[in-house]
Amino acid sequence: MMITDKKYTNTNSIFVVSEFVFKSQNSTGYYWFKIINKLANDGLAPKVIYPNYKINNNVLCEQCYKIPIKPSVFEKKTLITRVVSQLSLSYRFLSALIKHVKRNDVVLSGTNPALLLFFLYILKSVIGFKWILLVHDIFPDNLIPSGILRTKRNILYRVLYRLYRAVYSSPDKLIVIGSDMHNIMSKKIKTKENIILINNWADENEVFPSNKSDFLLNRGIRIQEGSVVFQFLGNIGRLQGIDNLLQSIKLIKNKKTVFLFFGNGSYLYKLKEFIKDNHNINIFYGGEVQENDRNFCLSSCDIAFVTLDSGMYGLGVPSKAYFSMGVNKPILTVMDANSEIAKVVTENQIGWYCEPNKPEELANLIDKISEGNWSNDIKSSREVLINKYSQTRSLDMFSNTVKDALNISH
Repeated sequence: MMITDKKYTNTNSIFVVSEFVFKSQNSTGYYWFKIINKLANDGLAPKVIYPNYKINNNVLCEQCYKIPIKPSVFEKKTLITRVVSQLSLSYRFLSALIKHVKRNDVVLSGTNPALLLFFLYILKSVIGFKWILLVHDIFPDNLIPSGILRTKRNILYRVLYRLYRAVYSSPDKLIVIGSDMHNIMSKKIKTKENIILINNWADENEVFPSNKSDFLLNRGIRIQEGSVVFQFLGNIGRLQGIDNLLQSIKLIKNKKTVFLFFGNGSYLYKLKEFIKDNHNINIFYGGEVQENDRNFCLSSCDIAFVTLDSGMYGLGVPSKAYFSMGVNKPILTVMDANSEIAKVVTENQIGWYCEPNKPEELANLIDKISEGNWSNDIKSSREVLINKYSQTRSLDMFSNTVKDALNISH
């Protein structure tokens, strides 16, 4: 990345605080890596506080001041260990912030770990820094669809909801990544003018169609000629509507339809059991995908699945949709009709939509798509990505938001 010679004389600093900052970690790390490098490229010299996971050998940013902290030693396998892990990591973030941040500095943080938000809320009132919060998850709202809490009438949920309404009202700027999330946060916080919508993106120079035909063969997957291939790539978890997706696949009538799954997550065991019990269905699991194979994997299908469970409206925006757009694949979305990605797909005519928890309807739609008579009706998703969801536009908005907080003209 080209680094400009621009330097600002502002005496206040910008601190980036995130659990994930390396592009190979996950989608959250990918976006933070891009944001951090953009701030550095614009001469803002960000100071980055992050867990020093030794497995990551990526160069974060040569122009950054790095403040690594010890990662949590607790694994996130159970609810209790997950909470302890968040507390441990939040305490280490807090210690670093107290040591380095001063009044009128700018802290740019995300929503992971969720408990850190509460500590930032308190620390902001003590130190007097400016806070920009990038919202990827909305807590405690996401505890209901994840199954951690059963109902919003739960006393713990009601206490957390009131507490975090105050927390989300504290940042000077609140960055959301979808119009649905904007609607949710507008009802939650006091000053709606503080909310900024900055869409996720995929870099069209890094994500592009690829024709490496041996990608699937190297993973032991053979696809017959004439097949119509649907692909699910990413987190195979409880919030992705996996049960609904598998139920619909079982109802498919078209024998030339093939389903590919790549990734990992808490529902991977369900997927493997389903594949084992349904030998008559053309469904394959190809393991996890490294960054250098991403384009080959994304390009190995005809249609990309982007799915969310019911109850997830406004609580998440699957970034994988933008990556599938980068390789010019049509998208089949299964989620609330007013969710960000569903609207991106339907309004730009780059795929199809189906309501969640309706496996019969989804199966019928997949069968219809598998007939193949749709190529003239679907527009280029890559063109939509380049024209409406460019990396340049989104990163410029991040940089300008930070400059405004630092009182730097742009």
